Amino acid sequence: MSFSEERVYYLLKAYTDRTATETEEAELFRWAATISDNNLLHAYIEHLMQTHAEDERFSDVDWEGLYHKIWQRVEEKPFPVHRSAKWRWMASAAAAALLLAGGFYLFTYKKPPASAPLMATATQFKNDIKPGSAKAILKAGNVQVMLNQKDTSFSLAGNRINISSGNLEIADAKPVQYTLTTPLGGDYHLTLSDGTKVWLNAGSELVYPAVFQKDTRAVTLTGEAYFVVKTDADHPFIVNTARQSIKVLGTEFNVNAYTDEQNVVTTLVEGKVEVNSSGKTLELEPGEQAQLSGNGALNINADADVEQAIAWKDGYFRFDKADIHTIMQQLVRWYDIKVNYAGDLPNQYFGAIISRNNNISGILDMLSATGDVHFRIEGRAVFVMP
Repeated sequence: MSFSEERVYYLLKAYTDRTATETEEAELFRWAATISDNNLLHAYIEHLMQTHAEDERFSDVDWEGLYHKIWQRVEEKPFPVHRSAKWRWMASAAAAALLLAGGFYLFTYKKPPASAPLMATATQFKNDIKPGSAKAILKAGNVQVMLNQKDTSFSLAGNRINISSGNLEIADAKPVQYTLTTPLGGDYHLTLSDGTKVWLNAGSELVYPAVFQKDTRAVTLTGEAYFVVKTDADHPFIVNTARQSIKVLGTEFNVNAYTDEQNVVTTLVEGKVEVNSSGKTLELEPGEQAQLSGNGALNINADADVEQAIAWKDGYFRFDKADIHTIMQQLVRWYDIKVNYAGDLPNQYFGAIISRNNNISGILDMLSATGDVHFRIEGRAVFVMP
């Protein structure tokens, strides 16, 4: 079951008016239980309050009191929630609603759990940096072509390349190996010859053939990508990285294999995958992650935060108990910046949902509003200070 925003409005109002049936109350608390952090629940209800500020039907709603009543009820009596990855992904629609109108929501973990999220303020920076966009480099042999989101068609290494609505697809089937590279500040979407769809995050590289040959479908990834693999039981799909390989038949999953990250993380959304490293193989179920550490240990996280892992593909950053270095690392990739740290930064953790379509100043403004960290922009360099 998924919950539309209109349905949530109705359930909240009925609960406040004490007109909700027993079934509707159960449905409301089941929805609330899908939001794993009470700060996100608070932010969502605040979003409803702002959205309906002029709606007479909701003029008498005590939104703050409603939040406390719902969260207390959820804590007192946990409601059964189907924990499949698809359900959890659908539940992220509640968080996505916070991004309307380029919204920012952030909360820190040093304050009481019920503290309100911080909203972005007017920018304090003289300089600004625009967000990344759809751009990449397609290479075959010694020839390379710069790509953007404009529709076009051209030939490369004997094959016709079509780009339509930001998606790259090879029309012909001559056996040529291609390399698609996204720079810092760029991402790209492509469709492989078997119909598999790939989203390539910033600072990443995918090596793939114009047409798959023989018994397997194999690609090589550096960086991060999200795959929706076309089902073909007779031809397994293989994703090779520098430290592991992933074997699938038909599924959706995310692979984070940046060379500057300590861990390689594979997150399964739907289907099944096998992750292999140094002779050890793990089979993942939906909602699980395989984590390959820097020392070669391969383990399963059975309760992974799927929404956080795939947020980039859906156009936003999502952080949960992230330190400032973790946040800045993602900003480095998307905004193509250099980061310099000055002074002793506090050991602070943040939770945030942030649209990737905003200029960097909005994000830095929001983080500065906590009072724990401050920033200065000089060209494409960002200085982080206590």
